Order: sequence, then structure tokens, then C-alpha cells
Amino acid sequence: MYEVEGSLWLASLGHPRNARHFLLLGHDEYLEVIASDWKWKPGQAVL
Repeated sequence: MYEVEGSLWLASLGHPRNARHFLLLGHDEYLEVIASDWKWKPGQAVL
């Protein structure tokens, strides 16, 4: 999981308050997310 710095997507939305652009890379696909934060616990299952 990466955080996109200088996100053009966020810029096009007018930089919503506290919004961050995250990129989750998979084997064959990826997912882009705009969120205010994220949390993960070691050992937590990834579905």
C-alpha cells in the first residue's frame, strides 16, 4: 500500500479536507482510494 503524493485526483476534487490518496497494489489489479486515514493491525487477515 502506498500513499500518492502530489495527487492529481485530489487536486481535481479541490483537495477535500483531510483527504489522502492511497494505492493498493495486487498481483493482477490495483485499487485507488481517497480516505481521511487507514488502519491495519499485524496479523489481520486480508480478504
